Amino acid sequence: MKIMTTALALGIFASAASAHEFVLAPQSSTAAVGSAAPFAAHSTHVFFKPEEAEGLDSVSAAVVASGETLPVTLENAGTWLAGAAPIPAEGPVWLTGHRHGQIWSQTPDGWKIGGRDANPDARAAAKYEKFSKALLNAGGAGYDAELGHLLEIVPLADPADLAPGDTLPVKVLYDGAAIPATVHATFGGFAETPGTYAFVTETLIDGENAGNAMVKTWAPGLWVIRAEHDAAGGDGFDRHNLRATLVFEVEG
Repeated sequence: MKIMTTALALGIFASAASAHEFVLAPQSSTAAVGSAAPFAAHSTHVFFKPEEAEGLDSVSAAVVASGETLPVTLENAGTWLAGAAPIPAEGPVWLTGHRHGQIWSQTPDGWKIGGRDANPDARAAAKYEKFSKALLNAGGAGYDAELGHLLEIVPLADPADLAPGDTLPVKVLYDGAAIPATVHATFGGFAETPGTYAFVTETLIDGENAGNAMVKTWAPGLWVIRAEHDAAGGDGFDRHNLRATLVFEVEG
């Protein structure tokens, strides 16, 4: 029984690890006030290489700037969702995306939508929810804003000041509180292999940066930092798998 239980747990872990990532990909990291900045919402295993479009009813997007939150309409563009983010004012602008929670069950016939109530033969069931945020017009107050995502990565230094080789401290928040986490980071064009990252680290447990992860951005380009957290399950599912990404530009 122990061997079977362990094997099942490994299978569930592998399935979760191979799930698509959700990330916002701005066409440019800068945009003029009054313009609409084009961006894409990707579901992918290789960052900034979209593989399939999420359902329009399962994703929402918004712009957060100068204390305002402005919803953004998305359209299906084939293998991604497309949008245009309004730039309402000078200063940093946060583009945000939320792939709403979906419950999936692992059954003898494969993965099926719905929890244990819909799939009585489920071996396991989990809720998967994903958040992404991208910083536009970096520079100045607001780079460290906490946007209230259930899982969120917060930069603790201004990404506008980064040069290749610099280190960016970040904290990972679950429900507003800092948590220990393994943090993965990469940049567009680094690799074509799924699940491959340019940098991996963990939050520190002591020293002046205790509670923070220190990410070395060693190349110019569009960077993404990723974190994951499993929370307690709920009605019809065993665990709540949360993923978050933070996107920003490192100038060359």
